[in-house]
Amino acid sequence: MNDDSGRPPSDKTRFQGRGGNTPAPRSIPSRPTAASPPLPQAEAQLTRIGKAIREQDSSQGFAHAKRTADRALADNKIILNNRFVLEATLGAGGMGTVYRAKDLRKVEANDPNPHVAVKVLNDDFKHHPDAFVTLQREASRSHRLSHPNIVTVHDFDRDGDVIFMTMELLQGQGLENLIRQHKGRGLPKDQALKIIRDIGIALAYAHQKHIIHSDLKPGNIFVTADGAKVLDFGIARLTNQAAATDFDAGSLGALTPAYASLEMLNGEDPHPSDDVYAAAIIAYELFTGAHPYARKSAEVAEREKLRPAPIKALNKQQWRTLAAALKLRRQDRLGDITRFYRGLTQRSRSIKGLLIGTVAASALIAVAAYHFLAGDGVERRIAETLLQAQSCAQVADWICVQEKAGAVLQLDTAHVDAKALLARSQAAILQNQLQEAQSAFDQCLTQEDLECAGNSLHRIQQLALPADKLAELQQRMDAVVAERQNVQWLREARDCLAKEEFTCALARAEGVLARGENPAASALRDGALAAQRQWQFALAAREAEFQRSFAAAETCLKKKDYDCATQQIAFAEATKLHAMQVQSLAQKVEFAHAEHKSNLQKAQNVLAKGRACFDKKNYSCAIANAESALEFVAEYHPALQLRRDAQDAVNRLKQQIIIE
Repeated sequence: MNDDSGRPPSDKTRFQGRGGNTPAPRSIPSRPTAASPPLPQAEAQLTRIGKAIREQDSSQGFAHAKRTADRALADNKIILNNRFVLEATLGAGGMGTVYRAKDLRKVEANDPNPHVAVKVLNDDFKHHPDAFVTLQREASRSHRLSHPNIVTVHDFDRDGDVIFMTMELLQGQGLENLIRQHKGRGLPKDQALKIIRDIGIALAYAHQKHIIHSDLKPGNIFVTADGAKVLDFGIARLTNQAAATDFDAGSLGALTPAYASLEMLNGEDPHPSDDVYAAAIIAYELFTGAHPYARKSAEVAEREKLRPAPIKALNKQQWRTLAAALKLRRQDRLGDITRFYRGLTQRSRSIKGLLIGTVAASALIAVAAYHFLAGDGVERRIAETLLQAQSCAQVADWICVQEKAGAVLQLDTAHVDAKALLARSQAAILQNQLQEAQSAFDQCLTQEDLECAGNSLHRIQQLALPADKLAELQQRMDAVVAERQNVQWLREARDCLAKEEFTCALARAEGVLARGENPAASALRDGALAAQRQWQFALAAREAEFQRSFAAAETCLKKKDYDCATQQIAFAEATKLHAMQVQSLAQKVEFAHAEHKSNLQKAQNVLAKGRACFDKKNYSCAIANAESALEFVAEYHPALQLRRDAQDAVNRLKQQIIIE
């Protein structure tokens, strides 16, 4: 760029690497001339980034590959078509790598949000001459997939041998990362169901237009504040119902074995049930945090006869739906995506609602019969229907009684026997519902499945159980909840006590005792108090030992007894208290000892010169060197001795001179 206006340069380059970490390049070199070599550096960068990412398992090692890619981008910025500046790596899959990019055209137009997502397709596309044309047509088709739960694809383009697609840049996080955060436990059920519904609606919309995704997986789903969005429909495949093309993106092997159906792995024609299978795998991961077939392909799962473990959090309707969608063979599998997501996300109709519907249907039949039989045939019809109702009552088929009695009342609204039968059937049905719900509640409590018990209690409440009975059930459930909480708190109290975290242990034990007497909690509390007192006594003893040893070490240091100081520091360190103080004093001793050794060596060197002077009877020189040695090491005995010897020699000479 020639100025700061954000206007892109007029010259065109294929794509050019650029160093630095700025968000956009300040200038772009012109196109290479015939005499200059081509610009292979950015191509090499893209190849290296793509290779690094494709070598990773996207479910486990993408973070490492992303760091590799981001380092490559930081080392040498890449610009595609003199327009899209690749800034950071967002994700990767079988078809290519997704980057956060700045659109220089938007910068020129002062767009407040100039960023887009750019997916650079992998090198396999270079070897398919029809790939670009076909994928361009796919991009045109993707514009028909204008849906809130499908990411918007802007266009396919190419820069030399590099084929890429531009898409809207989403804010949120990838579903793959969200599942990884809940590994082994799954997302909250309501959150999982919302994501499944968004995915199902997006796929249903595409299937209506005869477009199969064919590479559905968590890495191709993005969760935003507005809901989940499905990516990569721009390279989806057409069903046999749509017009075929000369090139099939599926021939590039753009599928993920852990989510691909058996038919996809065998190279069969695409079918909506392929997406249903992948959606079911994803749903299972959302509910449980684990792959239903341990991330093994459908081929391996069938060979090893693997079966997904049932999910307790799902009701019967939901589990039947999910299990049907997880079938490995197409002929056994649920094939309609709408039935799949509705079977998981829509509540099953209540018995009461079904009964109302049955009565309404019976009423319509009865009205029609009345008009048909008008006259003396009506009484005969009433008698026959009432007899059927009574027969059903004898075998306790209360749904049948409800239907037949309702039909009679449509013909004769004042029929006493029909009213009595209807009331009896309604009471019996309600009683059966209550018994079933209470039995389910009891079973859930026995298994300590509190979510199941809560759902059962909610159903019982809807059936209008008397308030005192409902309160009794609620108390039973609260007791189980409290007992489970007590067990957890007691376990945590023991763990805290083992770690000598006495405040934590006492808090957990007291929490249990606040609910009532509990011998285990009392024992833990008393044990924690005793251990705390013992620990405090031991701590006081260690503190006294520390203070004694630390003071002794300081005294030894002042006396320049470094061996003594080091020994006392070791005693202080053994108490495992005040580590910073110990470390600081140890450093002082080490420094002082090192300095003493250095000065001692200097004193010895100077003293050697003094002795040489003494031997030559140059006593003034000897005295001077002895005093110099004492400057390095005060009270250095050899220096003191040399100075005395030299002074004595001088005194003797003086006496000889006086006598003479």
